[in-house]
Amino acid sequence: MGIVVDEELAKKTPCTCFKIGSTNEPKDLLCFSGGVIGTMTDAQDVKFCTERIIKPAEDGIRARVEKFREASEICVKEAEKYPKGERLLPRLACMGRELRKRGLLKE
Repeated sequence: MGIVVDEELAKKTPCTCFKIGSTNEPKDLLCFSGGVIGTMTDAQDVKFCTERIIKPAEDGIRARVEKFREASEICVKEAEKYPKGERLLPRLACMGRELRKRGLLKE
């Protein structure tokens, strides 16, 4: 989730997006914009990216993002076993474990 520091700049600045999936939909793009620190969520993409400059992502980036998504999906489900308000630490522990399994996090 990007941190919006200047909403007006984010709306005026074209987004630079890397295509990590098969479509040009927000779910398949990794987007950045002036006025936003970090990568944007799909909702932020829809809100701020009135113009997109789409670039192909390198194969290594796409593979890493896919591995991260796989780990995240597993950990979201695993964390649902815990009551709301107590899910963060189990999810983070799960992410560490799953990212290590996929070679994205070193011991």
